Amino acid sequence: MQLRCLVSHSSYIPFPFMIRALLLFFITSYCTHSLAQQEAPLFKHGLAIEYSYVPGIFLYGNFLPDNIEYSYALSRKINLQAGLFSQNADEIPGDSYFDGGFAIYSGAAMKFLLFRNNGFLSGSVYFTPSMHLYADYYADNYSLYDWTFTVGPTIAAEYVFSDRISCRLDLVNFNIGMGFPYGDFVGTVHRLLGLGVQYRFAGR
Repeated sequence: MQLRCLVSHSSYIPFPFMIRALLLFFITSYCTHSLAQQEAPLFKHGLAIEYSYVPGIFLYGNFLPDNIEYSYALSRKINLQAGLFSQNADEIPGDSYFDGGFAIYSGAAMKFLLFRNNGFLSGSVYFTPSMHLYADYYADNYSLYDWTFTVGPTIAAEYVFSDRISCRLDLVNFNIGMGFPYGDFVGTVHRLLGLGVQYRFAGR
C-alpha cells in the first residue's frame, strides 16, 4: 500500500517560548529515562512480515502481507532495518503481486520502553520511532512517475511477547522527496495503521 500526494509549503506558527521549553524538557527527560532501561530482546537478527495498511484487507481484498523486513540490533536501543514492499499485495499470489511495482527501503529505529505487563499476555511495550529512505519503482500505467526517492519518519509501537516474538503497530508514516523522470517534489505514505509480526534469531 502506498498513498502519493503533492506536498506544498505551509506557513509556520511558532509555539510560545514557555510551551517549547516545557516540551523540550519533557522529551529530554523521557528519552533519558528510557535509554537508562536495560531490558531489551536478546537476539540480534529479526525478520518481520507486515500488512502496511490493515483496512485495505477489508476495503480492497489485499489479503497477503505487502512488506517483509530484516532488522539488526546495533545496540539495545537502536535497530538497523531494510525491507521490500509490494505496491499492491493481492488475494492470490502470482505474477500480479508486483504488478504495481515495488519499493526497497533502509533506515533505523529506536526503542523506548513504555511499560511492562506482568499479567495475562505478559510482555513489554516499546515506542519505536524510525526513519527510512525509500526507493519506489512503479509499473507502467500505475503512476505518473517511474521512480520516487523519499525519506521520512514512522511512528510505531512494539509489543514484545518474548525474546523471539513481537508484534508492531505502525500508526503513520510520511515521506518527502523527488519523483522521476519529471523531478517533481512529492510526498508518499508507506504505512498507515499497519500491523506486523517479527521473529528474532541468532543470539548475541
